[in-house]
Amino acid sequence: MGTKLNLQHFLPITIFLILLTVSYFIIKPFVMILVLSALLAYTLTPINHYILKKTNKKNLTAFLMCLLVLLVIILPSTYMVKTLAEESYGVYVNLKEDSIINSIENCETNFCQSVKTFLNNEEINFQIEKVVSISTSYIIQKASNIVLSLPTLLINLFILLFTLFYFVRDGEKIMERVSYYL
Repeated sequence: MGTKLNLQHFLPITIFLILLTVSYFIIKPFVMILVLSALLAYTLTPINHYILKKTNKKNLTAFLMCLLVLLVIILPSTYMVKTLAEESYGVYVNLKEDSIINSIENCETNFCQSVKTFLNNEEINFQIEKVVSISTSYIIQKASNIVLSLPTLLINLFILLFTLFYFVRDGEKIMERVSYYL
């Protein structure tokens, strides 16, 4: 009978600890996003108060703040990805077509002659081809990794915007409750 009493006493505590551990592992990847969202809401408080004075609507103000953050994240990212893709393609085409070597072959200066002599060495050509091959493989691998991580990035962005909305809208209430419990 004593064993049954101990088991009934520790079973709820054990289940609670197991659920707490599982909850921690579920939330762990998103903790940094939640902290970032809270920091963004705190940092954007002056803009939030300014827009709130103009609109007098908390939901609209929170939505506009999320839209502002989304624009600040997406516009530079889009520009960087576009530029990186164009430059990578340009380098790939130049290396693939040997346009650098072709432009040197038409040149007659002493420097061009030195470069031609340097590039005619079989060991140098082998090393250049090896570097081009490794570089191309590296770029393709990194581009694949970015494409594969896109769903994770979108989920993180959604969580950031979702929590930012509520941190902006109810930030003062949240701080009051946190300070009350601390």
